[in-house]
Amino acid sequence: MAAPNTTPIPDLPPELWLEILYYLPRVAIYKMMCINRLLFNLAMQYKYEEICFITDDKDTLRTFEQLHHYENASRLVRRLYLRPAFLPGMDETFEDSSVEDGLGMSEVTSFTWLSDALAFRLKTSPLPHRSTDTTAQKALVAAASGLPRCTNLREITLIIYDHIITLEFREFLRQLWKRMGPGIQKLTIATTINKAPDLLKMVREHSRALPNLDSLDITIAHSRFPQEKGTAEAATSAIVNLVNKFKKSITHLTLSASIAFDFSAVLRALNVIPMLQKLELWYSTPGSPELTRFLHAHNDTLEHLVLQPRPRFHSYFSSGSDEILGKWILSALPTIILPKVKILDVGLQQKSRNVYNGITTPIGPPLPPLLPIFPKLNTLTLTSSFLNLNELSSVLEVAQCQLESLSCHVWTFTPEMLACLVSKAPRLNRLNLMYDSVEARDGSAWGSTNAAPDIYTRIQAMRYPQWPLKYLRIGRRISGGCGQCHPDAYLADLLQHAISMDLVVDREMECGCDGRYWSNFSQGRT
Repeated sequence: MAAPNTTPIPDLPPELWLEILYYLPRVAIYKMMCINRLLFNLAMQYKYEEICFITDDKDTLRTFEQLHHYENASRLVRRLYLRPAFLPGMDETFEDSSVEDGLGMSEVTSFTWLSDALAFRLKTSPLPHRSTDTTAQKALVAAASGLPRCTNLREITLIIYDHIITLEFREFLRQLWKRMGPGIQKLTIATTINKAPDLLKMVREHSRALPNLDSLDITIAHSRFPQEKGTAEAATSAIVNLVNKFKKSITHLTLSASIAFDFSAVLRALNVIPMLQKLELWYSTPGSPELTRFLHAHNDTLEHLVLQPRPRFHSYFSSGSDEILGKWILSALPTIILPKVKILDVGLQQKSRNVYNGITTPIGPPLPPLLPIFPKLNTLTLTSSFLNLNELSSVLEVAQCQLESLSCHVWTFTPEMLACLVSKAPRLNRLNLMYDSVEARDGSAWGSTNAAPDIYTRIQAMRYPQWPLKYLRIGRRISGGCGQCHPDAYLADLLQHAISMDLVVDREMECGCDGRYWSNFSQGRT
């Protein structure tokens, strides 16, 4: 009997492993982490890069214990996601004493039906973990012990909606800012209008402990409870005071709201932020005289401007706020000169309807001439609105051939749109294009009964070797689906042959519809 072959099999290059991981669900890395050191390091990075502190169960305690005892794990932490669901709700109280249902909790909430439903479970079935003031205190102590070991922690997201901020949690935050503050560069806060004054004040009182904060993101969210009298004014004052406390260090400010909260009063009261380079506004009425004044005051520093008339979750429905912003863009924006802005991201009002080949009633241009306003503009992102061929042509014309990167949505993608991009954006090297429909391979346009030339055959015959495009992401928005771009690999391959085989085609699914979301480990592909 021949001896078994003990010759070790040479390992694959890292590039091939990354290519394999690209086609797998991200959690598959855990099953592969024992194959080699590369996969082990990737699995450890995936596990510890972001620590989520949401519950006070055994798994959370174990995570913080690992951070306390193992330096190799703690030094991988870059982000802390802090959403303490274990805090008592605004309509409930915690008690240590046991109650008859065995949950160790006395509830006076509108969700008491949930406890009643649990009573029907079999007595032998394990009950889910339920928070008490004891378990919450243990979790806070463990977190306060483990997090200071995370010397590379740079970002904190703090989310508190309809919960009571207990004294223990206040002390935990105080210790967190005191011990971790110098390393924090980005702070994201999401809260309700009722909670904003108290929570933002807690952060403001420890602003000296955060000397290197570079990015501040504030979101006002929905609440299950009615808005209390005077809280809108109190929240506005709290936001202004917090931003002004960090005005000497922040370069990136984001203000957003998913409720009818107008940030115009905030912009009016804010002082000049001397180092502000990026401004993001995501709320219902971002076009106002206060915005005009604020942009004027920061025209020497702004390099990146985002104006969206809606919350940060994507929406395809028009609203009055779209029209307000659209009018402001056409009337007030041309009165401003922002000489350093290179990146512009705007939400346009929906004007056209989905008609094949862009044949619609003539309408005005969606944007004013951009070069006089943004002489250094090279990146343009247009969202909230699907463009037809005429509107796309108009956008490229007002950009005056200076765009190097473009992201937009179109109704029906056609070869004429490709020709328009090539002729009117000759410097374009990055294109992110989402379409609502495309001519089908059988020669008909989706949603149309009129026969049309086969788009795939026509594109296959096209050649644009002089176009300098280096990156392409193209795909369809699935109607009634997630709303995100689903890459069209077949169409992208045809465009790659028409333009250049060196073109990087991004086929990555970002929405998770099929479970493939590998953004952190595949950024080299983009």
